[in-house]
Amino acid sequence: MAIMAAFYPSAHATSDYNLPLDKIITGYNSTFDANTGTLTFGNAWVGSGWYWNDAPQDFSDYDYVMVDYSHLTAGMELKVKYSDNTEEFKALPVDGHQLQFSLSEIKKSGISEIYFFSLANDNNITLENVYLGTYDVTSDVNLFEGDCAITGWDPCVLVTRQQFADAHMQPGNKLVITAKATADNGYMKIMLDKGGNLAVWDAFKRVEGYNNEIVPVSKSGSKISIPLDVDIIDALCANDTQNIRIVGENTTVTKVDVVRNDSTTALERIDTGNEDMPVEYYNLQGVRIENPMSGLYIRRQGNKVTKVIL
Repeated sequence: MAIMAAFYPSAHATSDYNLPLDKIITGYNSTFDANTGTLTFGNAWVGSGWYWNDAPQDFSDYDYVMVDYSHLTAGMELKVKYSDNTEEFKALPVDGHQLQFSLSEIKKSGISEIYFFSLANDNNITLENVYLGTYDVTSDVNLFEGDCAITGWDPCVLVTRQQFADAHMQPGNKLVITAKATADNGYMKIMLDKGGNLAVWDAFKRVEGYNNEIVPVSKSGSKISIPLDVDIIDALCANDTQNIRIVGENTTVTKVDVVRNDSTTALERIDTGNEDMPVEYYNLQGVRIENPMSGLYIRRQGNKVTKVIL
């Protein structure tokens, strides 16, 4: 990499922040034409961009890097290196014009490099604008809506890593799954697929009622609400995460949402009716009858009491 003076941004505001193109530091056998915005790589496996290795930048006010570009001739990645020396990357589509790259919620307070990495010799890209921006995180985001009757492993509801990344989740948000049991003993299980390895999602284990890898679902309807913190968000959006799978038995999933402001408890019944309560029978003297025969009885289910003839 060519040795040039590094660019150090001034104090950050919460509005979009432009990374000045004329401050790009070019790598080996690479050039940048500030007049046309053309970045040229003579060789593959070379990077050019902005470097703050001796003083990593705090970009906590921002959520993503946005690149407006054109005339990309071959494979190229946008890479972000954090102060702990870990890197994340995203490929720029050759026929694309814009790329949005989400920053790590945990690590964006220390960013040491933002750069373009060429995967081919004689590669060009025309940069129109590169800036740091913030998401609109005030509106709920629907990830799934329908009527998926889950039975075992297939069918199941899949929510992909990309869906989670596009939802721009923030600490304090909740993942809320709305479901209803279609028969007795309905239940749900949420699996996390990390690089093809399926295991019960750790965050799901914190849900009230969790036992032996499952959470029961009510026939009158349940909302399972999982609070999201920075560790959970980063795990869902990590490069090796493929999806979460909502599986179970005798259950229909109708919605999966990222909810910004939610008072739902970890496991909440949608309807406080009596449908799932046990039925009890009493004779007219108020004595409970375990196995009623034909006749007139008092039937009690939850807080609903009626007289019935059997």
